[in-house]
Amino acid sequence: MKTNMDKQIQKFIEENEPLWTIRDSDNVALIEGRDLPIQLVTTGIIANILNQRYGYYPTVLGTGERMQAIFKSFGIRSFQDISTNGFFAKKYQIMQACIEVIRLLLCFIFKFFDFNWFISSAKIKGVKIGDLVYDSYVRYGHTYINPWKRMDKLFKILFKTSVRVCMLQYFFANNRVKTVVVTTTVYASPGGVLTRVALKNGVPVIISTGTFARRLTKESDALKSCYHVEPDFLKLIEINPDWKQQIDKYLEDRFSGSILQHDVINAYKDKKGYSRDELLIKLGRPVSLNLPVVFVMPHAFSDAPHGLGLILFRDYYQWYVKTLEHISTIDNILWIVKPHPSSYMYGEDGIAKSVLRKFLTKNVVLCPEDMTTASVFDTADAVVTVQGTIAIEAACMGVPAVLAGDAPFSGYGFTHDPKTREEYFHTLSNINSLKRLADDQMTKARQVLYWYHFNQRPKSQVLPDIKLMPGQTKVDVEHHWDTFFSKLSNSIKKTPFIEDSYYNKLDKFLSSSDSVIEF
Repeated sequence: MKTNMDKQIQKFIEENEPLWTIRDSDNVALIEGRDLPIQLVTTGIIANILNQRYGYYPTVLGTGERMQAIFKSFGIRSFQDISTNGFFAKKYQIMQACIEVIRLLLCFIFKFFDFNWFISSAKIKGVKIGDLVYDSYVRYGHTYINPWKRMDKLFKILFKTSVRVCMLQYFFANNRVKTVVVTTTVYASPGGVLTRVALKNGVPVIISTGTFARRLTKESDALKSCYHVEPDFLKLIEINPDWKQQIDKYLEDRFSGSILQHDVINAYKDKKGYSRDELLIKLGRPVSLNLPVVFVMPHAFSDAPHGLGLILFRDYYQWYVKTLEHISTIDNILWIVKPHPSSYMYGEDGIAKSVLRKFLTKNVVLCPEDMTTASVFDTADAVVTVQGTIAIEAACMGVPAVLAGDAPFSGYGFTHDPKTREEYFHTLSNINSLKRLADDQMTKARQVLYWYHFNQRPKSQVLPDIKLMPGQTKVDVEHHWDTFFSKLSNSIKKTPFIEDSYYNKLDKFLSSSDSVIEF
């Protein structure tokens, strides 16, 4: 008996199927099949545009029944499996994968199990995978605390990744793959590995996340965030006479928690504002305390620590521990640790606090749990993070920010970007010398923030604006599918896909050499 969710998907399939046709071709567009509603729909649309524009025949990596049914409604009929049970998983490729793993493990042993080496240098058949494997390894089970504890888990992920690389290399060698479409480039996921293999073979990659799309053409493109802000993008902002009013309104909405994004809601909504004096009183410090106040802003430790670009430490957790070790000796600063607002959604609630307890120092304290992040900008003389959005938000408000990694918005002169650990620690030791940002720096920060947030979500009149959030239950996820396809079915009755502004922008992007879709 079909569930309500199944009925909604079936209803969409019946309405969607007559709209699309696929032409046969020997040229292949290889598609990551990711079992998430909007990703299935947007990649189905992209596959059709590529087929109609260039004659690329879409082939999907993935075998899930629900996923295949939705892709088939877009006219797609070719599916492949790159797991160890995949039908093109030839014994020879499995053997190659085993040899590659043994070779890599011997190198790892020779390097005395140095995870920094593994992250930066581990490769399978010339494809860089160390950071992808490590991020998958620390995603669950808090293995970032002691990564040497579960080496069996690491080896299992490494073997699966090696199989994927070898299978994909075999596929690329025996098919005319002209382009690749993925929905993620992080973790040792099918999309993450497919991106690396494609770029290694000189095949361009289209990454589609919601209604955002970007073209990757070089191996180095995969080593930074797909939302990385390029200087050319900012020229488009200056053409818009209303950009300042729009970013001011965006910041107002963000700081009030009015934007429907889990990190924003957790950081700002229903939280208390503190003045500097009120904060000092809450922390048991005299109001007359004449010390600079610096906020240390940890990330969610398990959330793809290498997904945004290179960082100066093994991961977010090691950065946090090493930073505490260093600042605990700097007593002319009041350091306030504000844990990531969504840490509980990753099963990390209380970890940042428990680490801080190990440092018996009066100059490093925990931020009040009820304080809105907006109060940071009223009370801080500086903020410290790895790649957190707090850095660009602070810069917009004139507060200097120190980064410990390449952020999507770094390198524009409104953040302090140390290139080595030594430079980072030196900056922390002299953080009281950092000055508030000048007007031109704040303007640049707002321009970058405008692109960074506004261009992530080109408008669609058809696709429902519904997102899954970390930590949702299976019931929540199934309800998400039901709601998404119910609304989508109603939308396409009123506005066909090809009349949607998103479709037109996507068509224009795929037909050009532009690096990102227009917003």
